Amino acid sequence: MGKYRGLVEGKARTFFLAGAERDDVIQEGMIGLYKAIRDFLPEKKVAFRSFAETCVTRQIITATKMATRKKHRLLNSSISLDTPPDESGGTDALEAPTPAMLSASSPEQILLGKDTAREIGTRMRTSLSELECIALTAYLRGRSYHEIAHTMQMTPKQIDNALQRAKRKMKGRLARTLRECD
Repeated sequence: MGKYRGLVEGKARTFFLAGAERDDVIQEGMIGLYKAIRDFLPEKKVAFRSFAETCVTRQIITATKMATRKKHRLLNSSISLDTPPDESGGTDALEAPTPAMLSASSPEQILLGKDTAREIGTRMRTSLSELECIALTAYLRGRSYHEIAHTMQMTPKQIDNALQRAKRKMKGRLARTLRECD
């Protein structure tokens, strides 16, 4: 890897990766070099340097194309429903505040939190089917897919599908609401 790092850095200089630093382009090139080492076959009668150069170039081009595609734009700018509370004490938009969080808050923050929870509950009831709403509420209360499925006399896969639809719908609603607030 060290012997051909100069080759990788030389190739990386000729490419620009949107939203990335030069080191990221070099890292993509190093991945290409690793693949060249892994896949090289001496019996093919090709010089390793030529093969490595091709692999490095292809890896960097692939990364560049992926960075410029708009395919994952929505995923990269959306709000996660699955992330845990952050260090500042904030929570997911759909997570109910815990008693510990409420006791550390001012009365004003508690009132705003209740209003937000009420608004989210209203949006859940208007945006989701009955199955999706029940499954998402149970999931947010810490119930497992199997527990929810058993209670609702369904399969865990049906519950998973309902939760995925509910999360997708709620993400869209929350993103629209946040845009309206801006």
